[in-house]
Amino acid sequence: MHLPKKKTVRALCLAKIQRARLSHTLPMEDPMSDAVVGNIRANTLAPLLTKNVAIGVNRQLSIVFVLIACFLLGTVLCPVKVLAQTGNTGAVVEIHGNVYNQADGTPIEGASVTIKGTTQGTLTDAKGNFQLQVKLPVVLSVTDIAHLPQEIPVNEDKPVSIGLQAASQSLNDVVVVGYGEQQRGQVTGAVSTVDVTKTFRDRPLNDPIKGLQGVAPGLSISYSNGGLTAPASVRIRGIGSLVGSGSPLIMVDNVETDDLSVINPDDIESVSVLKDAASTAIYGARAAFGVILIKTKSGRMNTPTKVTYSNNFYWSNPTTLPDFADPTQELPGIIKADERAGVTPELFGMDLNQLLTGIQNWKEKYAGKRTSDEMVLGEDFDMTDSTVPYFYRIWDVKKMMLRTQPGQQHNIRVSGGSENIAYYVSAGYSKEGGIMRVHPDQVQKYNISTGVTANVTDWWKLNVKMLYRNFEYDYPFGYYGATQNYFYYMWRWGAYWPYGTYQGKYFRNIPAYLNAAQDNKTIDNYSRVDLSSDIKITKDLNLHADYSIVRDNAINQSTGGPVMAWDSWTSGTPYENISSSGYDYTSASQNRDNIDVFNIYATYDKHFGADHHLKLMAGINAQKDGNIYFYADRKNVLDPTKGYLDLASGDMSASGGNAQSAFAGYFGRINYDYKDKYLLELDGRYDGSSSFAAKDRWSMFGSASAGYRISKEHFMEFIRPFISDWKFRASYGAIGNQDLGGSNRYLPLMSAGAVAWVVDGVEAQGVGSPNAVAASLTWEKITTLNLGTDISMLHDNLSLSFDWFQRSNDGMLTQNAVASTFGTSAPWVNGGSMRTRGWELSVNGNLPVSKELALYGSLTLTDYKTVITKWDNASKLLSQNYSGETYGDIWGFETDRYFTDADFNADGSFASGVADQSALASGNFKYGPGDIKYKDLDGSGVIDGGDFSANNPGDLKVIGNTQPRYMYSFRIGGVYRNLDFDFFFQGVGKQSYWGTGDVAMPNFRGGDILYAHQLDYWTPDNTDAKYPNPYSGNASGKIPGLAAGGNNFYPQSKYLLNTAYLRLKNVSIGYTLPRQWLSRYSIKSVRLYVSGENLFTFDDLGVPLDPEALDGYSSSTGRTFPIQRMYSFGVQLSL
Repeated sequence: MHLPKKKTVRALCLAKIQRARLSHTLPMEDPMSDAVVGNIRANTLAPLLTKNVAIGVNRQLSIVFVLIACFLLGTVLCPVKVLAQTGNTGAVVEIHGNVYNQADGTPIEGASVTIKGTTQGTLTDAKGNFQLQVKLPVVLSVTDIAHLPQEIPVNEDKPVSIGLQAASQSLNDVVVVGYGEQQRGQVTGAVSTVDVTKTFRDRPLNDPIKGLQGVAPGLSISYSNGGLTAPASVRIRGIGSLVGSGSPLIMVDNVETDDLSVINPDDIESVSVLKDAASTAIYGARAAFGVILIKTKSGRMNTPTKVTYSNNFYWSNPTTLPDFADPTQELPGIIKADERAGVTPELFGMDLNQLLTGIQNWKEKYAGKRTSDEMVLGEDFDMTDSTVPYFYRIWDVKKMMLRTQPGQQHNIRVSGGSENIAYYVSAGYSKEGGIMRVHPDQVQKYNISTGVTANVTDWWKLNVKMLYRNFEYDYPFGYYGATQNYFYYMWRWGAYWPYGTYQGKYFRNIPAYLNAAQDNKTIDNYSRVDLSSDIKITKDLNLHADYSIVRDNAINQSTGGPVMAWDSWTSGTPYENISSSGYDYTSASQNRDNIDVFNIYATYDKHFGADHHLKLMAGINAQKDGNIYFYADRKNVLDPTKGYLDLASGDMSASGGNAQSAFAGYFGRINYDYKDKYLLELDGRYDGSSSFAAKDRWSMFGSASAGYRISKEHFMEFIRPFISDWKFRASYGAIGNQDLGGSNRYLPLMSAGAVAWVVDGVEAQGVGSPNAVAASLTWEKITTLNLGTDISMLHDNLSLSFDWFQRSNDGMLTQNAVASTFGTSAPWVNGGSMRTRGWELSVNGNLPVSKELALYGSLTLTDYKTVITKWDNASKLLSQNYSGETYGDIWGFETDRYFTDADFNADGSFASGVADQSALASGNFKYGPGDIKYKDLDGSGVIDGGDFSANNPGDLKVIGNTQPRYMYSFRIGGVYRNLDFDFFFQGVGKQSYWGTGDVAMPNFRGGDILYAHQLDYWTPDNTDAKYPNPYSGNASGKIPGLAAGGNNFYPQSKYLLNTAYLRLKNVSIGYTLPRQWLSRYSIKSVRLYVSGENLFTFDDLGVPLDPEALDGYSSSTGRTFPIQRMYSFGVQLSL
């Protein structure tokens, strides 16, 4: 919801001046009156309302949804004639009114209410109320520094209710930075802020990180699949290191929080993204690759109690999925591929030619006549006592196995405060179901957040915050490994595979396993207590201290057991247990994370005269992390429905672990500005980490940044009506990276356990050789240079920011090659370097069309490229990183065309003048007409990979790159009367991916399946087909260093996936009920809304998959839980 932005010192001073002067009627000739009002108006902006959310049904409903939305907008935007009522014309009356935030009904204190054309006016009180003596009719001019100004005609002496729309970013906004706050106009580092209302308000988000995708330049968030518990990949300005996570530090109220799902999005007040060394150095070695700062909401003193409730009901379906082929068209292609590979066309004992005949017969006689999932022997399938069964019935597999995913969310908040006490209490609940129709997984989450702030004295303030999150994940036992693998195996065989029952019992297929699987559960209880104290030592010196205790306890209960089904993989099809003995166990595990954080820092903020401003900050940070893990399992479960260790009778095994780490740092910052025109900031931190040996444990890192507000110069006055502020920024700094991709890399550890022989019937125990350790292993050094400019135009209604940056990683951890006789793996050394260069652009605009209509828009665009500048690989072998490599490069062949008969001699050899690529063939494959012809780039007459290096790649070339380029987003929206609307688009301009597995490559594994999009394959009568002449088994090739694929499917330009896309990420439309409808019920505001997420995706991927969901078990691209298209509706209410 929209919250009034914090007033700056300058704004409060203006308000005090105005309050003193507007308490009586000022003379018209007073020159200060117009100056004050004009100053306030100059610092107001057009609104940026919000929305985003999600729901999902199917692609056709998306079109209907948008059409309905356009119809509603058109209806509301039609001209409406309003007859003005008049009363007591000419009489002097006292009018009463209230000014409030139109988005959420919050009263606005300190808003200026004046009679247009005069200096008569007043300010609103803490409840937003005002009163004025006026002669009707009049026009009231209402201004507030954090809201869009508005003029209201008043024709009668009735109470006036005035809703103001929140303004967008201005130079007076407060930006949260490391251990403090700054006015936006004085920020010299690369810092982006997020419009929290637009980002989170309407969207059904279990994890706030999902809402941050695309909202800030340089911040990249991606999901490889759409599962309920899928983790996000978070990067700021690209990849930072080839070891460790390379992820930014995420801080919630100054406490490191890797898993943002512990936070209720409804509790978030602000989000800042810190991107360069100048803004992140204060956090030290954990912030080498940026920081995401999140501040949660708190109560406010001298504020009446406010109660808000919101909900969201949603449902979702996949954005894109492949289609199963008609088996009568699929099987001929598989038969052809198997015969060419020299293997018998069969599948689990079913002769594919006989199977094809049976399916054709079923289509003729029984298709369209089935009313249940019960299969009929002799019609839908055949089986005998001596053979495996043959299955003929064709199923709508996606309908049988997948469902519309339901979900709901509820949030309630209570906040307020008296003169010395402020309080905040919130609770949230969310529930979301999985995609599988049989035994779906499910996530439930409960959030509770409380906070109390007390002014103990006029110089001492105490604050306590408590946060609790209960996470419950219910899922079926994974007979195929992970729960997601059920989805993978659903796509492994064709639509004739048995999805129904016989005599009410399943065959050996996914439904049988899901139906028999026991409910497994993970429960994660996260709790946190923050205690902080602020002491005002002098007028200019403040001391802050805080201590946080974090406890995260996760327990898991998992039980397997038998799966009774018709075993269609066995002759005679017996009804038996089809599960292996390895799944007959029950297990329990517990993981406990303990985090203790202490911060203390002092801030000195002093103005010297009218021109000099100095701000000093220094402090100490210390954090201790601990982890305890325990796991136990036991075989032979007596009753799978009661999966407890003491109710199993077999062997028991147990394991566990205990890990500890610690971080500490002394930090400081100096800010100086002269006339608010020349800006300087110096940051430093002396950091220590337990990731290193004692002699390498501590190091000093620092940064410097400067700003020049050229618009403050006198020679810029001529352009001031157009450009209100123009600032140049520059920063340079170095930070250490302590994330080494593992713990204790500096210790020569030896593993202990059973060795590969038996003594007296018992496995012998032994100790392995120690790992090699470098003489010195220390921090990766991350240096960043950043140049930027910020421009505000048209009274801050249009703003632009641009940054160019270079980030270098020197001393990056590598492992050099060693001889196999070395006896252990090579030691880690600080031997690599990497450099990323890029730029970012963001534009924000507001267009106040009229007092009833305000529009807004925003644009972000980011691009960067990473190059490995140093690596120990002098030969530049493609199987390793090498100096000069652009990170993410995909090497492969350039596709020429399909071979024709003219390319071969009568004996099958290559004709004269045709490059020989026979050495690329694997197995029984032999190139012929209809196969892929690769280009002979080096002119040698032979298609090969040279010596498999970048120095001599033969006919290989870089055909694409996996890293995203030209990442962009744009948003357009506005407010018309009580209606608000918001459209958010997000995408990637350039990116490639080499897909593997059966969805991306026909017959990748063998003769398992062909999908509907793969039926366009080469035949003598179809020479312009999408896919080549079928052949079973294309998973491996003969060129080391290349991605998977062989024969016709070596990595190549023809089948390279283009993962660039444009997505309509979110559409939200809301309507706030008129306040006069609600006043009698003591309700401040009610907003109804509908929202859709991932409604449309425009791409040229090449296969029917979502370009953001290309993960897959066993390297099978796309056979993973899909990204969801979501639709939702809800209500937001304030009391």
